[in-house]
Amino acid sequence: MQNDNDYALIIGIEEYKEMAKLNGPVNDAKDFLEWACNETGGNIPEANCFLIQASKDPYKPLQDDIDTGLETIIGDGSKGYRRLYFFFAGHGYGVAWDTNGLCLPGWTSLRRRNALSSKAYLDYVVESKFFTEVYFFLDCCRDRMINASALTPSLGAILPAGQNVTSLVLFAADFSSKAYEDPELDPNTKVQGYFTKALLQGLRGAAADKNGNITADGLTDFTKRRTSELAALRQKTQTVRPLFSGMGTMSQLIIKEGINVEPTSVTITFISEGLVNLIGRDLNVIWEKQISKDEISPIFTLDKGLYILENTTTGNNITIKIDGTSKHKEYEF
Repeated sequence: MQNDNDYALIIGIEEYKEMAKLNGPVNDAKDFLEWACNETGGNIPEANCFLIQASKDPYKPLQDDIDTGLETIIGDGSKGYRRLYFFFAGHGYGVAWDTNGLCLPGWTSLRRRNALSSKAYLDYVVESKFFTEVYFFLDCCRDRMINASALTPSLGAILPAGQNVTSLVLFAADFSSKAYEDPELDPNTKVQGYFTKALLQGLRGAAADKNGNITADGLTDFTKRRTSELAALRQKTQTVRPLFSGMGTMSQLIIKEGINVEPTSVTITFISEGLVNLIGRDLNVIWEKQISKDEISPIFTLDKGLYILENTTTGNNITIKIDGTSKHKEYEF
């Protein structure tokens, strides 16, 4: 059964009038849309998902295009909805510790206010009390710009309230810091932002706990760790920052339940001989063998968790981390 009371507003902007062209936001937006509509993901009806199309000639979207999308979702406000996902990928800048400027395509060094205020849009949605849960996922930079503020929505809450509304904002980077995307090394390779890649890996199951539930806490922790790992592969530093408000705690807020995380197949090529043990998540030995140099292990099917591979002859050991992001891993030991 689809989540008929869930909605998504998704924006990906690559072409800017003055700022450098980006290569990942459209891919990121389409990938998030795919997750949102997929029955194993957000399971939202396609009619409830709004992808704001960007263009260069003319430069769009304008603020009115985004406000119109939000207005279409809300309607007359008479119906209570469960959940709103607001996803943005593009250029951005830090306005305050809790606020991002989400740059529109027409932003220039003179039109420094041509950006949306993430906080103002979040406040509007929360105060309007149309949704009980609100998620803002913002894949953009947060470095500072002199005299650059951001726009509030043209929509206004009729009866500002906000009680019993829970919200989670995930900023792709620390305040005053940059967010990054893959370098465009190969025209056949899909470029993505590190934050979005990590976020979607988490939402697709890598952030699930042992009960198959993805909580706000679990998603945040996974996205922070995975984003940092992806950025570090390119000698970059990027730290995701959450902003949570509302009912209960992040560990109590379940974003997705009943996730079936597929195990990972693992093979090991041994570069030294000796008696080798594979120790499982419960610290019990699950495989033991006297191996020879250049021998290849059988294929191990491992569930999410940490495993230890140790050579009791040489005293060497490594940790095998299975986090649900890969179907197969290979190691040398």
